[in-house]
Amino acid sequence: MPENEVQLAMIDGRDALLMVLVKPGSGDGMVAVDAHCNGLDKMQAAKILMHIARSWKAEAERCVKCGGPGGVHDPACIVHPDHADGSAR
Repeated sequence: MPENEVQLAMIDGRDALLMVLVKPGSGDGMVAVDAHCNGLDKMQAAKILMHIARSWKAEAERCVKCGGPGGVHDPACIVHPDHADGSAR
């Protein structure tokens, strides 16, 4: 996002059990993280975040055409025969 572009988000977090904000950091490739939990202990919050991370990782590693694991086309897929070379597309 260009520096001169301003976006405002209004979030009612009064009943939020866990909140994580990830913003651009001070340097290239860096991020700033604000994390808070309310009503959860840090171990419970960590388990929730790990579940989300595993879910997003698995989704990102699936073949975009047939959902094969590891970003590799499932050879049993008959929907995308043009994708049978195993490459992720």
